[in-house]
Amino acid sequence: FDAFNADALRSVGLFYGVSPAEYAGPPGGTLSFVTRGGSKTRPQASLGVSTTSFSGTMESPLFNGRGSLLIAGRRSLFDLVEWFDNDRLISLGLDVDRESSVPSVLNTLNSRVLRPGASSALFYDLHGKLLVEDQSGKGRWIVNAYLGGDDTGHAAERLAVDPADSTRRVELRDVRTDNSWHNEIGGLRREGQLGANTFYRLHIFASAYGSDFQKDDYSYAARPDANPRASELLVDTLTIDNTLADRGGTASVVTRINDTEWTAGIDLHDYSTTYDEYAAPFSRRLEGNSSAAQFDTFVGATRNRRGATSSIGLRAHYYSPDARVRLSPRLLGSVGLAEGLVAFAGYARSHQFLHQLYIDTAPDARLWTLSTKAQPPGRADHITGGMRLQRGRFGLQVETYYKESSGIRQHETVVAHRRRRDTGLLLAPWVHDYDGRSSGLEVMLRRSWSTGLVSAAYTLSRSELKHDEIENGEWTFADWDRRHQIVLQLRFAVMPGVSATMQWQYGSEAPNVLANRFPDEPERLSDYHRMDVSISSAFRLSTARVSATASIYNVYDRNNTWYRTRLGVLDGPVADPRIRAAFVDVYDLGFRPSLALSIFLP
Repeated sequence: FDAFNADALRSVGLFYGVSPAEYAGPPGGTLSFVTRGGSKTRPQASLGVSTTSFSGTMESPLFNGRGSLLIAGRRSLFDLVEWFDNDRLISLGLDVDRESSVPSVLNTLNSRVLRPGASSALFYDLHGKLLVEDQSGKGRWIVNAYLGGDDTGHAAERLAVDPADSTRRVELRDVRTDNSWHNEIGGLRREGQLGANTFYRLHIFASAYGSDFQKDDYSYAARPDANPRASELLVDTLTIDNTLADRGGTASVVTRINDTEWTAGIDLHDYSTTYDEYAAPFSRRLEGNSSAAQFDTFVGATRNRRGATSSIGLRAHYYSPDARVRLSPRLLGSVGLAEGLVAFAGYARSHQFLHQLYIDTAPDARLWTLSTKAQPPGRADHITGGMRLQRGRFGLQVETYYKESSGIRQHETVVAHRRRRDTGLLLAPWVHDYDGRSSGLEVMLRRSWSTGLVSAAYTLSRSELKHDEIENGEWTFADWDRRHQIVLQLRFAVMPGVSATMQWQYGSEAPNVLANRFPDEPERLSDYHRMDVSISSAFRLSTARVSATASIYNVYDRNNTWYRTRLGVLDGPVADPRIRAAFVDVYDLGFRPSLALSIFLP
């Protein structure tokens, strides 16, 4: 949730399985952010500073307590203060010169192909919320606004082969990696009461997003049959510009009749996107502009009776590019078996009209695309079931699921690692018609007491993809497939006003994408595990409240493999050096301390 200032948020909800009908519920799940309202009783303010940013929040009552105003802002410190090796953190975020398993004999200054330079980064966000209640107390107006952006860059020098020189001479080039995005959101909402048990909501909104990614020395995954010299690297410029605009509105009504709560409403979206990609090695520019209108209607009913709860919903989508209507039914039920023990099961179909893509080795560069008539929307069918036990402060949940998907998209840079029958697949920026299937078992345990909490989660899962023209049309493991995952967390009070948190994460081996192209490569990467710890203190300083937190990420400084790639290294005699590719593991962030201090003014 880093793109949103936590000081401005009231709650964050995740619907990962069967979503209520009022949510579109795309196959990957729904994140719902709610900005908190300002104080209605007295003006308040807070200031905060951490190793990476500073922030401030101001809130004030309006109209004699009938309204409130909240303004919360945050700005990065990367370009203002040099501490905690923030320059290094920027380069890691851009995937520049990450620590890797380059053989020690090659890991010397004279054998390094990339020589890092200066970094720059600016991140900002600004939240605003204005709330005004009617004098009757039966309705209110809400105005929301959000501005956010990130502009990150890193300069370096790279040794590269001059493609115009038949002698394969190595030369030194200045290169840059830049990744920036911005997002502006505004909305006006009216909420009110129509009767004793009936409420309504009207909402109009507009959102604009844009991103620019450029890497002068992007490592392309050339096909072995196109480049038999597998020891050589194809390194050149990759540039992608992308925009997304979304304008629309929603109207809904909620009413209770006897023991059933009914919800009905409509959603309208007017989308437009632009996409411009330039891949220098192929002198190829891919451009595309898309627009679409989406009109949804939904109805849902939830009933509680005699220890059993049932929820039924239906969402209908009309999508203008193909002028089709698609249905997304939702079913979820639970029944009490004994004191505190509940069994549940559900089914949901969902459709995806708006898609988010990532670039290989640059997952922070997010791209948005629309479904079109030629590239239909994605679809998923999700079945889930399990049991929950809640006895006092002890909770246990066991859930199993199975999901089948179609119309999954992956960017060309990701697909390039796969064996393909048709080279024409990559004449488009992405492959749009992958099928997917996933299944899993999740176990979550939680035990709290007056001064602490312990929780544990274990997931056994399997995720696969299939395309008729890729990997001979066989099912292959998705890049994010990890068979076993564990998260353990312990929170406890050290002394009055001081608490500590310890969290350990584990993930079994992820697939090695290079194994698809190079037979000698291992099928899987190494296990991932790390421990993070933090200690927090809250106290009063005169009339102000102060909160301080010190954290350490990856306490035992383990080299966790993020991905595996071919990295350029210098080899051969000094008088006539050559660049060759070494197969290396690229590591995730290592030992990293962090400090944060917040002051809350009355």
